[in-house]
Amino acid sequence: MRVHHVYDHSGVWRLAIAEGVLQAPHPPLLTGDDLIVWGLSPGPDFGTLLNEALIEQDVIGWTTKEEALSWLAVRWLGVTLV
Repeated sequence: MRVHHVYDHSGVWRLAIAEGVLQAPHPPLLTGDDLIVWGLSPGPDFGTLLNEALIEQDVIGWTTKEEALSWLAVRWLGVTLV
């Protein structure tokens, strides 16, 4: 199980990871820099879009930047990458 939003109460989650009960979250595959490269301007939508991407990454299990960018193309631009 991967969890991105765990409240840190005195390092309890770090202990859970060390004990093998919980896996550390994977770093986000999609970043604000990616959004800028795609022509989006920084603003309130950045956080919303990046949060959606992070949730999708966890749920779907993306492992590559290409998968994240394909999602961005469909979600934000309405196009499908080949």
